[in-house]
Amino acid sequence: MRVKKQQSFPFLRVAVVVFFGLSILLLVLFAVQMGEVKNLADKIANLEKHQAALELEISAVTGVQRTMNVNLYYYNELLDRLINGEIACD
Repeated sequence: MRVKKQQSFPFLRVAVVVFFGLSILLLVLFAVQMGEVKNLADKIANLEKHQAALELEISAVTGVQRTMNVNLYYYNELLDRLINGEIACD
């Protein structure tokens, strides 16, 4: 009667599969993070443009405000934004 050889657990195969699985997972996470960084960079650029436009509006409003050619509500709205810190001004 022959005795069957007991098969050992394939540790090497499991280790290789886990290694490749983790590598693929990390690559996917890296790609997702790069996409988020690009989106954040675009958002920052848009916010900087918006801030510059608001600063121009404030300078225009404060310059024109002396002649009272500007709507008082509009001026007060911009002034509230400035006071609340929503607008950075020089």
